[in-house]
Amino acid sequence: MDVKSSLAEVISTATSLYGDGSGVDAATLKAAIDAAQGVYDNESASVVDVLDAQSALEEAMVIYRKQNAINARRKFSQQKVKTM
Repeated sequence: MDVKSSLAEVISTATSLYGDGSGVDAATLKAAIDAAQGVYDNESASVVDVLDAQSALEEAMVIYRKQNAINARRKFSQQKVKTM
């Protein structure tokens, strides 16, 4: 698999994760997706550019997942307290 194909897969995964954009800090993830897409679309992007874009997007996905997991736990805890 070439590096651009790998980047395309990560962009696809990130886009699915982003969903409707309602998650915590979704704008940051969307910015990373857009930046990676720009590198993917750039025919003269170097291998280093592509790998850097992929790494940045993967990092943004990790942060997004963590923030939304924390938010989900908070909501669950708040609901649990309300039902007690």
